[in-house]
Parts: sequence; structure tokens; C-alpha cells
Amino acid sequence: MPREGQLGVGALCALGLLAFALHAANALLLTQTQGCESRALVCSAEEPRAWSTSDTQQYLRLAAQARERGPLGVDTMRRPPGYPWLLALLLTLLGAPTPALWLAAALAGLAAAAIGWLAANLSGSRAAGWAAGGLFCLWLNSYAYSALLLTDAPHAYLVVVALALSLAWRACERSSRALLAGAAWLAAQTLRPTFVALPLLLPLLLVKRGAGRRYRRISLGLWLVSLLVPGWLVAHNWLRHGVAAVSALPSGGLACEAAVRIRAELGEGRFRALRADCFERHRGRRYAERIPAEWREGLAVYRAHPGLALRLQLAELREQLLHPMAPYFKPQVEGLYPSWLRVGGRLLRIFWLGAAAATLWLLRRDPALGLFLLLTAGLVLGPASNIQSAGGRYRFVLDLLALPVLVAGAAVAMRKGREAAARRAVGERSADPR
Repeated sequence: MPREGQLGVGALCALGLLAFALHAANALLLTQTQGCESRALVCSAEEPRAWSTSDTQQYLRLAAQARERGPLGVDTMRRPPGYPWLLALLLTLLGAPTPALWLAAALAGLAAAAIGWLAANLSGSRAAGWAAGGLFCLWLNSYAYSALLLTDAPHAYLVVVALALSLAWRACERSSRALLAGAAWLAAQTLRPTFVALPLLLPLLLVKRGAGRRYRRISLGLWLVSLLVPGWLVAHNWLRHGVAAVSALPSGGLACEAAVRIRAELGEGRFRALRADCFERHRGRRYAERIPAEWREGLAVYRAHPGLALRLQLAELREQLLHPMAPYFKPQVEGLYPSWLRVGGRLLRIFWLGAAAATLWLLRRDPALGLFLLLTAGLVLGPASNIQSAGGRYRFVLDLLALPVLVAGAAVAMRKGREAAARRAVGERSADPR
């Protein structure tokens, strides 16, 4: 990539500082209106705080386990241990988990720099890098999740940073880039189980024609790092619960969300009541029995009604992709934000159509990266299609991965359009007899 097509360190720092400042200001605004007066965000996470959800309470319970039993005593069957470990550390050092919001803001800054770098390097345009980083700073879903004590925002930010570092390692072969990429992927895997299949996908980013022995050796080490979290989770859950699974969430989502949605559509009852009954029937069972039973139950419903199942899954995918973006957290704080701070389905349709077109361009320019992004979309949207009323939470990482690709593709299309117009102008002047 020519130097003129790259963003320098100063530009990347500027994007990162801007994103950090905006996310930190948003977290301070939200928390101080909820009774948290400390600028360090050292305050309670109990309900009905706007940054605390039912998932937050689950993470806090796991954090309590980590403090009582040690880091390896955390139950990892439903949640990976990374976020509970972080909250346990903050509770031990500061007496409150809410300073984790500062970490989310800092990671947002790194994500802004990574997105700008990706767009500039994919397109060969500094302007595209500035545009992509700026668009991230305006992305409302980012503010909706970075100010919550949840894993959605930190996980998505780490994935974008890890992707940029992996591509930087492939391009320049500096071992520090590979080391940082491995650390970012490792951290992302400890937050959510989305990238449990990363060992299958990472070779797409690392394979390089004509690579030397040093590149292959370090890339092998980076790939081995991607095995650590999935392998440890499987072993830990096998020893603790007698089942070799990364998480119990997929089977529960299939049986008590997706299959229940089909049964409700068939008129067997209301969705919420059927879902509550499903969870109650399986609650208290050993995971070694519960997980296989949930898979059997869910798959039986799918096999009995494949057409209806496909229609409902496509409807949920549409909801995931087009769920409006707005920086609202709970009803009691909606008045903090103007009603016009909302991006609806019409603009999101344009965004995803543009992202799809840009991905087709990317498949020609860098087939390995394009295929990696398509398979990642499947990893994200597959489980998301089984969950009812999740809003846009599950797709958030795809928002951020699509941003630099969309901007880079648009920049290349605009440059080619200008070049074509210039050639036509030259042709017209040469054909003019005067």
C-alpha cells in the first residue's frame, strides 16, 4: 500500500481520542443522571440503574463466584469468564463494577483507529479512513452499548481491533502486530462465545503466498492462541458438568426461543408463556442431560415444520439487521436524548445494501478477507436468528466490520468514476476537430 493511501499515527490517534471522548462523555451523562456522582464511575450497579440489565446481574453473580472461589471457580457453561473476571477485579480494587464503562470507552477509541486504518488500507485513500472513523463516531448503536455493563460493546471493539492487527501482521510481518492480534482475539473470545470457530477462520487471514519460514512460524503461534479459549472452555465444562460444550446458550436458544416461536405461531399458546414453561422444564437438570435434551426438542420442532421455521428465522434476521439505532437504555432516561437521534430501517437498508455491494468488491480484491467476513456474518446471525426480541444487539459486531468495507468500496467506486469521467473528457477533447 503506498504511503499516500495510509493514515498516519497522528490521524489514528486523533480518531481514537475523539471516539474515546465522545463515549466517555456519554457514559458520564448517563450515569450521573442515575445517581452516580463520581467521575470515576464508582457507583452501584443495582437495578434500576440504566446501565444495568438482567444480563448485568448474571455477570455480577459470576463475578461474585470469582471472588469467592478464585478465577477458575467461575461457572463457564452459560457465559465465558472474561467479563466476570474484569468485574471481580474492579469490585476488589474499587468496590464497584461500573469503572468497566471507562474500559468500553477506551476500546471504542481503539476501534475508531482500527476502522479508519482498515478503510484507508482497503481503498488506498486517506479520506476513506477519516470518513470511516468519523462514521464510527456517529454510530448510535455504539453509544447504546458502550454505556452498559455488558459484553456487547467491548467484544465488538476487540474484534475490529484484532482484525486490523491480523491484516497489519500479514502486510508488514512485524511480530509485535501478531502478538497484539493474538491478545485481542484471546480477549474477545473470553467475552462472548461468538468466535469459538475462530481457529477455522483465522487461517483465511494468515495464509500468504511466498511467506517465509518466520512468517509461517509466528502465524502458527497466532493460530494456536485462537485455540486456547475454546479448548479451555470445553475442558472446564467437561470436568465441571460432564458435557464437552463451549456454552449452553445455543441449545437453550434453539429449544426455548426458536422452537417456542414456531409453536406459538402454530397456535399452541403465547410465546412468553411457552418460553417460560420451556425454561422451567429444563431448569435444575444437569447440563449433561439438559443440553442434549434441548437439542433434541428444538430439532424435532424444526423437522416437523421446516418451512415455517425458515420463514420465522428470516423474519428474525430482518429484525436484527433493521432494528432502529437509538441511544436509549431504559424508558426512564429516554428524555435525555432528542427524538431525532434515531436511525430507522430505511437508512439501515441502504447501509446493508451498500455493505453487500462493497463485500462483493472485496471478494475480488481480497478473497480471503471477504470470505472471512461472510463466514463471520454467519457465526453472528445464525444464533441471532434463534433469539426473539434481541433488537440489534447481536448484529453490533457486524455493524463495525461492515463500516470500513462500505466506506472503502464507496471510495474506490468514486475514484473509478472520476477516472472514467476524466478519460471521457480527454476523449471528447481529442475528437473535437477544433
